[in-house]
Amino acid sequence: MNLGVDLGVWYPEFHATWHFDPAMRLEAALSTDFALKMTKAGVALFPGSEKAWELGPWRLTADLNSELLHSLEVFAKAFGRPVGSVIAPDYTWDDRIETMWQAQGIRTIQAKKEQRDPTLLSGKAGRIQKFLKRKVDRLVHRQRQYLERNCRLEPVQAPNVDTVVQQCLADTRNAWKKGYPAIVETHRVNFAHSDPQVVQQGQQAIQNYLLSICENPENLPVFLVDTEIAQLQSSGVSWVLRGNQLILRNATHSRRLITVSLCQEHRVYAIASNSVIIAKW
Repeated sequence: MNLGVDLGVWYPEFHATWHFDPAMRLEAALSTDFALKMTKAGVALFPGSEKAWELGPWRLTADLNSELLHSLEVFAKAFGRPVGSVIAPDYTWDDRIETMWQAQGIRTIQAKKEQRDPTLLSGKAGRIQKFLKRKVDRLVHRQRQYLERNCRLEPVQAPNVDTVVQQCLADTRNAWKKGYPAIVETHRVNFAHSDPQVVQQGQQAIQNYLLSICENPENLPVFLVDTEIAQLQSSGVSWVLRGNQLILRNATHSRRLITVSLCQEHRVYAIASNSVIIAKW
């Protein structure tokens, strides 16, 4: 699992502890003999699971905070670094969750536009409320960085794989034209599936996408992780440890200092404008 991390090509971030309300899961698991059998077999789906949101508004804040603290410890132990960003399970969370994340140093939040907040109104009124609230959150919580996905690469959900790839390429180039990073959404189901044809199509789709955006050797794209994008948006500089390489970027027009804090060790780097430093860690 950590081979991709060691090579610097996989940079995992935090998603969920359970992906469902554990109390609801336990209740369903013990409801019948068949349910118990399926639970022991490791089948996680259960009646109502699509709305048994892990971060549902009915769950106690103390329980959620306890689960978060434990999960952050597990993450750090598994990957050797703290969590840098988060994407909520089922895109469902409310204000108290963001407060909990921020209290633990997680200030980069993905997919704010796709947020499903059960505490808001329903229907058209709810959509208007969501739009206004998102604007207010961005103004009030300046210390949080909200990243939005603007390109979709989900071939498993479409009848024509090539159409999906071409649309993703168009969205990518459109983002670059406007001066935005292309943040591509794709899910595991496109590449890890019980149907071999789905896996083959998913692999072919991402290969075609990557070959297309890299077809010009004189103008290759820069591949960033989400925390780099967040740092560059907020301060114009960034640092990230990928594999055994410490990558520092300065996208401003002046010299900048970057303070790197990792494993109780602090280092300060001076970077000239429009430059990148890659150092062995």
